[in-house]
Amino acid sequence: RTRAESEDRVGPWTLIELKPFDPPELRRNWKLTASHNGGSLGNAVDGNQGSRWDTGSVQKPGMWFMIELPEPVHVASFTLNTKGSDADYPRGYEVIVSRDGENWSDIVASGRGDNPVTTIEISIPDAVRFIKVTQTGRSPNKYWSVHELSLKGLTGDEPKVMSLAEMLASADLKDLAHEAREKGDATRGAQLFYSQAISCAKCHDPRQGERLGPDLASKRDGVNDAYLVESVLNPSKSIRKGFEQISVLTDEGLVVTGFKVSDKGEQFILREPAGGREIRIDNDIIEETFPSQVSAMPAGLVNQLGSRQQFLDVARFLMDVSEGGSERLQHLKAAAQTNSP
Repeated sequence: RTRAESEDRVGPWTLIELKPFDPPELRRNWKLTASHNGGSLGNAVDGNQGSRWDTGSVQKPGMWFMIELPEPVHVASFTLNTKGSDADYPRGYEVIVSRDGENWSDIVASGRGDNPVTTIEISIPDAVRFIKVTQTGRSPNKYWSVHELSLKGLTGDEPKVMSLAEMLASADLKDLAHEAREKGDATRGAQLFYSQAISCAKCHDPRQGERLGPDLASKRDGVNDAYLVESVLNPSKSIRKGFEQISVLTDEGLVVTGFKVSDKGEQFILREPAGGREIRIDNDIIEETFPSQVSAMPAGLVNQLGSRQQFLDVARFLMDVSEGGSERLQHLKAAAQTNSP
């Protein structure tokens, strides 16, 4: 994460300067409220993994809890730990934040838990005091529980130090796409695409390995420059049909996620995105299967790039390939290999 911030740096970093990149866990002098069973919320912050807050009824949309912090905080992430009630993680969630408890943001994070520890990352430039988490999923037989709630962030009103991915995500997509058109270099982008640093080709070029992502040279309706930029910055926003992962919940609360190989016979077979290992799960212990809302492409992959310019180069490469198809892809690949240092 520090790479984008240190492109022109000569001297060493101090511990104080590095602090924003790994913010500390905050003390738990918070006020908590909830739509259900508010009297037990203290159990979520008492430091005792054996106690818990729960909704007292099965999960359904509209349930919520809210954290009120004693002072403004640049929130980096918070974690809902349900270990001890392993299957009580949120089946869906949306997060909004506020400075004053009256004027609320748009949704700053959303998703679905799939294991006993759900960590929710928030990328916003402003410090806030209120965080509200609303349940958007449902379960036929599981409460929503939190055994321990933790939060990481930095107190104070100084502007938050942002990673390259966060800085790019805060820009207007159309403006960023236009900038890539004007300033990006497709050949340099191809060099990065085929480099080991970000390993894009491993999943998107079948000549490099097993394809786990879409063929970038194939023609698709609705694909424009802004779409391509967003697909890199937020790969889980729109997962192309045929490349979705499947999550399997067992009767012991274990969640396993991967690409479906087969659901025939006595076992459900998944393939791990990394490494390609097959996972076999007996059908008689499966409680639920559901599409994962998380792309196999890692979030924050952009932070492996060294600068904004490198992102513009990769984006321009994707634009050229989307327009020119396989012929343009092979031309850029050859040029990248010729110009590689």
